[in-house]
Amino acid sequence: MKSKLESLYQTAIKTIIPPYLVKIDFIKTATVPIIKMKFNPKYNMAIIIDSDDEIEVDITLEDASYPYHQGVNCSEYVSNVINHHHIIKPVIIVLK
Repeated sequence: MKSKLESLYQTAIKTIIPPYLVKIDFIKTATVPIIKMKFNPKYNMAIIIDSDDEIEVDITLEDASYPYHQGVNCSEYVSNVINHHHIIKPVIIVLK
């Protein structure tokens, strides 16, 4: 799985250019290897965004060889909690 993620990382480095891509890291030593990226949407020429907010994206790949990867399970759990307890959504957004 690391090789697929590393290949994706190398492709991103070659194809996503600054200043749109602010930062990119590949953390191979994490329990679940992860690519962390930060984008500045104001430099996207396809759309105009009047904001200085940056967008952070984390990419992992789910694989049986990484039993600690619980991202999909966690997302499903949080969605279920929000659906049953609407009042907790702002708290989850702040904590996330």
